[in-house]
Amino acid sequence: MFKSSARWLPFVILLCWFAAVFWFFKSIGGVRSLSDFFDATTKLDVVWYKKIAERGYFLDPTITDGQSTAFFPLLPLLAALFIHVFSMDSLVALQIVQKTSLVALVYCVFRWAKDAGFSPKESLLNLLLHPAFVFLMVPYTESLYLLCLFSLLIAWNKKSTLGFAASAYLLGLCRPTGLFVIPAGGITIAVFALQAMRQKDRRSSDSLNVIRMVFEDAQFKSSFKMLVFGILASAAALASIALVMEQSVGDWYAFYRYRGLWKEEPSLGNLFKFLNFDFGMNTARILVSWAAIWGCVLLLKSKRTFEGVLCLVSILLPAYQGKMGDIIRYTMGAAPAWIILSERYKESRVWTMTFMAFSSSVGIYMLSKWLNNLWAG
Repeated sequence: MFKSSARWLPFVILLCWFAAVFWFFKSIGGVRSLSDFFDATTKLDVVWYKKIAERGYFLDPTITDGQSTAFFPLLPLLAALFIHVFSMDSLVALQIVQKTSLVALVYCVFRWAKDAGFSPKESLLNLLLHPAFVFLMVPYTESLYLLCLFSLLIAWNKKSTLGFAASAYLLGLCRPTGLFVIPAGGITIAVFALQAMRQKDRRSSDSLNVIRMVFEDAQFKSSFKMLVFGILASAAALASIALVMEQSVGDWYAFYRYRGLWKEEPSLGNLFKFLNFDFGMNTARILVSWAAIWGCVLLLKSKRTFEGVLCLVSILLPAYQGKMGDIIRYTMGAAPAWIILSERYKESRVWTMTFMAFSSSVGIYMLSKWLNNLWAG
């Protein structure tokens, strides 16, 4: 827990950040009031979340560029509670869920950074200045997803199996990348097993005896139990989504089947493009992508195996699927990797200022582009 003098600091930082971004909305996008701001942030995927919250999942035969089933249920489900229980406007309900998630997120980032031995204030600033920070202002899933992610990591640090499993389940209900706990957990178990085996007496040629000694290792048993429960919770989230799809549209695999309408074709060629082998791609996307990957490497080098693998999978698999247009947004899902970049090099004032200037300038550019071309429409 925080000292009383620092208790309100994350929320003060959030308030100042919100005021600054709102000022950019006014200056760049022609937004004159909070009402205009909320109108400007209800475009694109927000329309889908609104429809799902109002009427549930459905397939529209007249639509050829996407379906409601491609969007995971946690955000619209929470908004639906306000809509149907309190008769609230659907857009207002989505804004309430998103803004409440953002407030809870800043607390979780502070607590996670403190547990990890990082600077809580600088960690929060680095997240809020991520190049895709505009998605923390709008009723998308980023705030809710990151809240579940940092809750998961807090439970991991605290060795809370119940908290870890609950967070993994909610993460899986929030976005497809939440299900990456499954491969990340499996890889982490394998890595921990190899590490535990190296620490044991390997003179015995009996492989069963070596395995038995590994499972007697207290640290490995604790991590193994948490990861297994987390994997099972993510699988339960996947089963829950499949059940919802079956009950809603009669197709349990609809949450993935209709993503193809966005013409996303998984291939190794997508990874070549993502990893800068296609020099025609946007420079900012290249730099942000490589920075996020380097942050994943730093997490792995600092022996934060689960966090590092989870962040790396969360970046590479969407790239493999062909989500190039949203790749900067997806690097926000690897927030711990982004945060550790500045934490590792914070002794260098030049590096710190360069990193923050790069993050904020790319974020302002993206905000300007979306406001002028899409959000304010």
